[in-house]
Amino acid sequence: MKLVKGKYSSVMHENGKPINVSITATFLEMFENDKRWFAKMKPLGQHRSVLQRVYSESGRRLDETIIVKVPYRYKRFECYVSKYGVASSVFELKNDDTIDCNMTMTHIDENVHWKVNNINIISLNEP
Repeated sequence: MKLVKGKYSSVMHENGKPINVSITATFLEMFENDKRWFAKMKPLGQHRSVLQRVYSESGRRLDETIIVKVPYRYKRFECYVSKYGVASSVFELKNDDTIDCNMTMTHIDENVHWKVNNINIISLNEP
C-alpha cells in the first residue's frame, strides 16, 4: 500500500488503484446529511483486521463502527443491493442485519472515507 498525497487530501493505492475491500459487518443505520446518504456499520471478526491494516498504514485509528457513503444521485441510489443474491433495495436494510459490503476508499483527511460499491444482505434481523 502506498499513500498518495493530493492538494487537499490523500488516498492509499495498492497496485496503482484505490484500495477496495470486502467486509462482513453488522448494519446499524442509514442516515441523510446535507443531501448525502451514509450507512453506519460495525465490521465483524477477521474483516476488522483487514480494515485495521489500512487504518494503521494511514496513521488513523479504527473505531468500533465505520461510516460509509452510499452513492445517491438523481433521486436514486447508485449501488447494487441484493438479498440472498436477488436484487433488492437499500430500504430493505434493517438494524442488526448481517451484510457483505464491498467498498472503495475515496480519500483520507482527518478520517478515512469509504464509498459503497455493493451490499449483499446475508441474514435478516426478523422481528
